[in-house]
Amino acid sequence: MIDITARKPLDRHRTDFETIFLACVDVSLLRRNVPPQQASRLDGDASALYRVYSSDALLSACDPNELFDETWYRAHYRDVGDAVEQGSFPSAFVHFLRHGLDEGRWPTPAMLSQAKSRPNAAESLESIEEEAYLNLNPPARAFLERFPILTSLEHYNKYGRFLGLHASPSHGATEGAAGRHYTEVMAEGFDAPWYRERYLQAGEDQRFSTDPYTHYLIIGIGRAYSPSAKFDESFYRAFYPEIRRAIEQGEIPCGFYHFIVAGRAEGRLACYERKSVLEARIPGVTKPVMLERMLGIRHRLQQRTVTVSPNLQARILVLLPTMNPDITFGGYRSVFELIRRLHQTGRHVVIVCTEDGNADKGYFLWREENETLKKVIEDIQVFGLLESQELTVGPADTVVAYSLWDLYAADHIRQKSPDTKVILLAQEFEPIFYDNCSARALAEEAYRIPHFPLINSNFLKVFFEAHKIGVFGGDRPAIHGRDFAVFEHRINRLREQSAEQMRARSSRILVTYARPEGHAARNMFEILVLALRQVCAEGIFGPEWQFIGLGALTDLEPVPLGGAHKLRLQPKMSEEEYTRFIGSMDIGVSLMYAPHPSVVPFEFATTGALVVTNEYENRSAAELAAISGNIIAGRPTIEGIAGALREAVARVGKVEDRVRNMYRPAKTSWDAIFNDDFLSAVFDRSLPTAEIGVRPTRALAANTSAGAVDA
Repeated sequence: MIDITARKPLDRHRTDFETIFLACVDVSLLRRNVPPQQASRLDGDASALYRVYSSDALLSACDPNELFDETWYRAHYRDVGDAVEQGSFPSAFVHFLRHGLDEGRWPTPAMLSQAKSRPNAAESLESIEEEAYLNLNPPARAFLERFPILTSLEHYNKYGRFLGLHASPSHGATEGAAGRHYTEVMAEGFDAPWYRERYLQAGEDQRFSTDPYTHYLIIGIGRAYSPSAKFDESFYRAFYPEIRRAIEQGEIPCGFYHFIVAGRAEGRLACYERKSVLEARIPGVTKPVMLERMLGIRHRLQQRTVTVSPNLQARILVLLPTMNPDITFGGYRSVFELIRRLHQTGRHVVIVCTEDGNADKGYFLWREENETLKKVIEDIQVFGLLESQELTVGPADTVVAYSLWDLYAADHIRQKSPDTKVILLAQEFEPIFYDNCSARALAEEAYRIPHFPLINSNFLKVFFEAHKIGVFGGDRPAIHGRDFAVFEHRINRLREQSAEQMRARSSRILVTYARPEGHAARNMFEILVLALRQVCAEGIFGPEWQFIGLGALTDLEPVPLGGAHKLRLQPKMSEEEYTRFIGSMDIGVSLMYAPHPSVVPFEFATTGALVVTNEYENRSAAELAAISGNIIAGRPTIEGIAGALREAVARVGKVEDRVRNMYRPAKTSWDAIFNDDFLSAVFDRSLPTAEIGVRPTRALAANTSAGAVDA
């Protein structure tokens, strides 16, 4: 930018736009938004710089000038935001330079807020004494230093008169324009008695005891004195560094001035107060969430009323947290398919909801799309364990716990009916769902409860063995069939792509499992997006690529990835929609920072797509590639996933290899997985009830090592 004291303002109506752009842009700000190795792109003349800026969507979305807010300008002036979206302007900043200045549009919310605080603007002028105007009004000098394409007169007529700036020492006040202006702004909040007692009790300052406000204006502001007990100037400057810098640069006289004209409306703090300060920096940090969690834990562990009826015939009680059909994917799909198969083979199944006070199959039947499952649920009793009535069990009942919390409820049932068989549907190492907190401790300790684990995937079984979890932590070796059973989750056989289809497409599609909700944190949405942005910034993905994210629970705005690329987030689909939608993808991405690998990477691999996922201690890149050569696993880091993406893009054109490495699972139906022999082996015999989980399960933190992976 150009120092206005060094040359005359540029004539923006006669100067080429690239020169105007270079005069108003702060290249050092732009450099912060590109990788160091790409910083050289910003070197060169105005024309070169403008071309780089205009062609990079990430670069043109940042603030190119300390006194211009790109994001706010687009949002506040919707016509500009729409024009940028449509490609009429590369950025709002370019619009401001070309049109906004002439139209008197505000470049920052602070300036607009200051103008709104002064309902009556002064009259426009035909001439102005430039030196006096700049000396009287530091904000005007700062603005013209950053936008040296305006004259002082233009600044006054377009902005200064709306902001209460004075054109000359005699304009608007006899005591000095700047003093009068600050007086008008700050007088209302000044507490003269408090200021006198605080600052004017001794020394030469006593001569101002009858006029403390004058002392504040000519001396106190420079000393960072506070105007009242309700505003702490030193705190405000310390807590808001951008305000401190504005004061140091002469743009505003003090923090109190900013607070009145803008800070209060922005919700800034006037004084130090511990809770407010903490919440301002770390929202939610003072909320006593442990009290709420304590109530939730107490509720989950509460003893229910259970009675034993010796005359009841054998049943299978399936303990589920909820019957909500909107989350019947993943693990919930497994348990409902198990229920269906148990019912179809003539077993008496009862669903017991342990956490849903509205447990009822009416909404489930209305929302569920699978007609076969709906007919099964219509025949099955659904019992809410939160209801006031007691749960009656029989001595030959089997209890299936969907989660570790349900395992506590199952154990309580067994205390009343000692012969009850307890099965845990172990579909994940559930303690990973929690921070190192009470909930995690109780989840880990739940594995000590005697149970027969029905483990979803051999990968998870290997993890349990390595960490001696549950039945694998006893004094005797755990034997498959006697102490536990393993099943592999159904893998949907999606539409296979032929080499001809892959080769004929002019566009390319990347489909990723993208779940930005907090409960799905193990899918590492943040690493996913940051890795995609890194690879997009490198130019690896050309304009022919589309990016689709599946799995969100609600409609969300697209996530910018850089350049023209965006990740469009599609809400949760039905299985039929999902199967049809991804039949033409070239790259699939599904991350899972958990022992269970999830089924999505393998489903993606059945289409012939190259699949990017992550390693975990119980599954290496080599082990995953052995299942399908199209699966590329990287370390669970931004660079690790970015590297896997680079490899996938490089292999997209090798269509014959993609077809050859296509994953073709042996079992593609739940009937085959939960077949009659499997169900008989698990449910039609006595299961061990002795205590078999005898070791603490804190091994995840302590024993995660290369040795544990190899075990």
